[in-house]
Amino acid sequence: MLWVSCYRYVHRITGVHLLPDMNTVKIIKLLIISVLLLSLNGCGLHLRGYGNDDAGRIHYKSVQIIGSVGSPLYQILYTKINAIGIKIVDKPDDDTLILILGATKFSQKTVSVDSRSQDVEYSLSSKTVYYFKTKNSKPQKKFSGFTRSLLNKTDEIVASSHEGVMLQEEMIQQTADDIYIQFLRQK
Repeated sequence: MLWVSCYRYVHRITGVHLLPDMNTVKIIKLLIISVLLLSLNGCGLHLRGYGNDDAGRIHYKSVQIIGSVGSPLYQILYTKINAIGIKIVDKPDDDTLILILGATKFSQKTVSVDSRSQDVEYSLSSKTVYYFKTKNSKPQKKFSGFTRSLLNKTDEIVASSHEGVMLQEEMIQQTADDIYIQFLRQK
C-alpha cells in the first residue's frame, strides 16, 4: 500500500515514529494528492477554465451571418448565437464578426459489397466550408466534415433511406456545434 511506503519514508528521513492512525493516513493522502497536483500544474497542465483570462469571454457584440437563410445549418447557428445575447445584424460595423457559411455537401460511397455485387455498406460524408472575418480583415477559411457508415438493408428500403436522412440531420447538427465552438474562440 502506498501509505505504508510513505510512512516508512517519513520514518526513515525524520526518525520520528508515526503511528499509522486514521489522521496520519488522511494527512499523507492529502500530501500525496497535493504533490501530484502541483507537479501536474508545474509541467503545464491546466484544468479547463483556469490560467486563461479570456476563457468564456465573447469578444464580439454583433455578428453578421451570410448564407442560405432557409438552410438548417443557418437556422441552428442563428438560434445558438442569438441565445447567448449577441446581436445579429444585416450590415456590419467595424467590430462586427462576419460568418460566411458555405453549402454543406454530402457524398455517399460504397464501402463493401456482397457476393452478388450488391452494396452492403455505405460511407456518408459531409463537408462544409465556412469563413470568419471582420470588416477590415481577410477571411479565415475553415472546414468542418464528418463521416458516418450505414448499412444497406435491401429488404427494408424505406428504413435505409430514413436512416440516411437522420444521419444527414445529425451531421448538420454536429457541423453547427463545430462552427459555434469556433465562433466562441474568435478574437
